[in-house]
Amino acid sequence: MDEFVYVLLAGLALIVVAIFVWGGETPSDQILNNTSVVSPFSIGAFPQDVPRHIRIGDFKVSYSVGSEDIKTDRAVLVKKGSFGEDYHTMSVNVDQELSSITTGFVNIDVLDTNSGGNLVVTFNDNKVFDQKVGRGSVEIPIDNGMIKDYNVIEIRTTHPGWEFWKSSVYNIDKVEFGINLWGRTEKTQDFTVYEDELRDFRSGEISFGVDNIEGIGDLVIEVNGRTIYRGEPEFDFHRSFDALEVGLRKGTNTISFSAESGVTYEIDDAEIAIIHEEVGVKKRSFDFQVSTTAYNNLKNKEGKASFKITDTNYNGNLILTITDPEGNVHSTEAIQSYSIGETVSVGFGQSNVKPGKNTLNFEVTGNGNFVIGNVEVTLP
Repeated sequence: MDEFVYVLLAGLALIVVAIFVWGGETPSDQILNNTSVVSPFSIGAFPQDVPRHIRIGDFKVSYSVGSEDIKTDRAVLVKKGSFGEDYHTMSVNVDQELSSITTGFVNIDVLDTNSGGNLVVTFNDNKVFDQKVGRGSVEIPIDNGMIKDYNVIEIRTTHPGWEFWKSSVYNIDKVEFGINLWGRTEKTQDFTVYEDELRDFRSGEISFGVDNIEGIGDLVIEVNGRTIYRGEPEFDFHRSFDALEVGLRKGTNTISFSAESGVTYEIDDAEIAIIHEEVGVKKRSFDFQVSTTAYNNLKNKEGKASFKITDTNYNGNLILTITDPEGNVHSTEAIQSYSIGETVSVGFGQSNVKPGKNTLNFEVTGNGNFVIGNVEVTLP
């Protein structure tokens, strides 16, 4: 036991000597009080392209000429006697633009009849035919003013008259409704271009999707009356234009979409992008730790922020500030004289920082820009 005590005392004595020689703090302050960033970065004023999107939306353009059959019913029987009546009703939806319809028609092919009474046809409650007919085709014109998006056609026959014991019968092979078309459906929209967009104009772009194409023919796009595209577009369409090409002007401009004869285009999510240049400002900041020991040392000795200027346009001054842990911003120095390849050192003292996390900020005045590298913060 006595020998153990002597060994223990000897060990404690060695520990005391080590503390006295090397000090009681670990050598971590120097690591915490230095930060280094080697990779270069850009700060200052840099031009960038800024787009403004103008929505046009979904629409259809077409140029239609000719006739189009819309609906056909077959094997229709209509009759009327003293004790009953059979008549036929058919509904018809018209998807085309009504303004492009010149006339409509109802064609009836009579397979057999006793011609006992008149064949009566009404279109949207308007009587359009009332005559006694035999076998053969009956062509009934329909005025375009009667045609709607949803239509009802009714076919009846009248009683034979004084031959009250008979029935009037029409056995119809086919009832057909169609329309005659002539006209162009276009899409026209005004859009505004602002003064700064025109002054710093970079480019414009028209984009849309093509949902469906019926027929063969070109799509035509005009801006301010100038054709910028004529052709059969891809289903994901993009077309750029410049200001001179389309006579772009400050204020109201106009874009229009149309189609050649015989084709219809269904356009989805069309828009114009007006792209102009703006100057964006880039800043850069770096955090660094200040220990209590380093803070106390700054009372008598300066810290240093050093960096290398690898490129510049010489159009502004470089400003360095430090934000302390309480959010206060402290100015250090405005660097007005510099050259490419130069390493710059800026000193700071206890009045510029506080213990804890501080932030070194790089900013640029005017239209200057810099490329900075090898940033290092050194504390005493």
